[in-house]
Amino acid sequence: MNFSLTNYSLILIPLIVGVSCQAMKLATNSIKGDFNLKHLFDYGGMPSSHAAMVTSLSLIILLRQGITSPVFALSLILAILIIRDAVGIRRRIGNQAHIINQLVARLPQDEQKKYAYLLETVGHTVPEIIIGIIYGVAATLFLNVFI
Repeated sequence: MNFSLTNYSLILIPLIVGVSCQAMKLATNSIKGDFNLKHLFDYGGMPSSHAAMVTSLSLIILLRQGITSPVFALSLILAILIIRDAVGIRRRIGNQAHIINQLVARLPQDEQKKYAYLLETVGHTVPEIIIGIIYGVAATLFLNVFI
């Protein structure tokens, strides 16, 4: 069996892009004075690692297999769905969580303990998505030269 990074680039490059984007998010939060390793696994925030990763996947498939590839078509549709959900439904879920958390905070202290705090940053704003897409393209083009 011939092991070569190039053989695995369709997996490696998007994974590297996604993990490095999450690391950037950790660094961004740290600059704001909110360093916490749990941010490495958080949803939401700047930039969107979801957008970066699916953009990277589609782009590397486009570069390696061409625009007429059925796999490229599938990855593009997947990217559109994931990005739409991140800025649409997941953003709305975060807004609803914020409202529910505010309502729970108005309850007496002993009643508040019955309800878990809901994560409010599960979606993305349009700028977070755009920066994620730009990062996904740039990082993929860079990594494509080396892997």
